[in-house]
Amino acid sequence: MAQFNNRDGYCYLLGRLAHDDVITLWPSREQLISADTRCIDCSGLEYIDSAGIAMLTQLATKSLSKPLSFKSIPLQTKKLIDLYDLQAFFPEEAQ
Repeated sequence: MAQFNNRDGYCYLLGRLAHDDVITLWPSREQLISADTRCIDCSGLEYIDSAGIAMLTQLATKSLSKPLSFKSIPLQTKKLIDLYDLQAFFPEEAQ
């Protein structure tokens, strides 16, 4: 299951963010990202599926302070971003 570690304006994701993990994490989603977070760093993700991407897009759109950016999206995830036409949520990764 993914861990969300908030530090210095970044939220570092570690582990897996798959369907079963999303179901477990969903009730506490409001507390996963700190208020000062500007960027979600995905470099520590070992695996993410379409449910994980849906959760990340939900977190990005519900950010109250400002839009969140993403860093170090795994290659497998970039393919899903293209497949689901989500470049607007992940603009840095769509290039």
